[in-house]
This record gives sequence, C-alpha cells and structure tokens, in this order.
Amino acid sequence: MPQNSGSSPNFVPLTTMSKLMCPHGGSVQIAAARLRPIPPRQGSIVTENDSFNVCGCGFAPAGPSPCLRVVWLASNSDLQVDGQNTLNYTSIGQCVTQHGIVQGPVIIVAES
Repeated sequence: MPQNSGSSPNFVPLTTMSKLMCPHGGSVQIAAARLRPIPPRQGSIVTENDSFNVCGCGFAPAGPSPCLRVVWLASNSDLQVDGQNTLNYTSIGQCVTQHGIVQGPVIIVAES
C-alpha cells in the first residue's frame, strides 16, 4: 500500500503506463515486479527496483553499445510502496549498456 510521509509536495508517481526514452530514441519497457494498481486505469505504480529495459536504442550494435536498461540514482523516498521508493519526474535514471557503461540520462516523456 502506498505510504506518503507528507514532507514534500506530492508528485505524480511513474506507472507502468509512463513513457520513458533513452537519449538515443529507444523506448523504455517498464515491468513491475509486483502489481500496485492505482485507479482509474493508470497502470501500476513502479519503484526503483522494478525492471526498465530499453528497446530500439539508436546506438547500433556495430558501433557504440546500445542502451539496454535504466539504473535509478535518485528516487522518491517520500512515497513508498511495500518499503520501496517510487519514481516521479524528478527521479534521476541513467541508461546503461550490457556492461553497465552509462550512455546518458533517461528521458521521462509522460508520467502516465
């Protein structure tokens, strides 16, 4: 169940319906490890520990390595779900390669 400490403004949490991209135009596929639905039909709230996989990164495999996943550096500790920090538009994530090399920041296009 979501718990908000109320210490800072409520920002809309990212959900499985949010649109994220890598800096090279790839789309981020969000897979929540556990469903945390919020009404009405806005997807499931995601946390920093869920899976964020990049598909279609513009860095071709023949050149630099493409972005494969997102690693979150800053999340929203003011709103937690099952003891895990949620994410919002102020969260900071880095797109990384299969070897963990940072390719640039994730772009949050739409919150949900």
